[in-house]
Amino acid sequence: MAGAEQVFRAPGAIIGGGRVLPSPAAFYLTGEDSLRIVSANSVTGVTITLNWRHAEPNGETKPDSERHTPNTNRTVKTQDFALSAGSLLNVRAGRVRRS
Repeated sequence: MAGAEQVFRAPGAIIGGGRVLPSPAAFYLTGEDSLRIVSANSVTGVTITLNWRHAEPNGETKPDSERHTPNTNRTVKTQDFALSAGSLLNVRAGRVRRS
């Protein structure tokens, strides 16, 4: 990733009829954007799953998912995932449970 890292914070919630109405336009993606995860860990067998949905320019909503395995030696690991053009609707990160 060339250049300086940029952080885009979501605008305040829009309240309508007692519901929060998210604005996907706040996170418009050009096709050159990436989703970055930075982790630090000391436990073996940990995997983090990233799930997100985005609305493509044609209006179709598509889900996507990637897995990230942190280092186990307490060092930081950074991984970037390419995002398609459109609006980012939501992102969720969670640890995959070990059996």
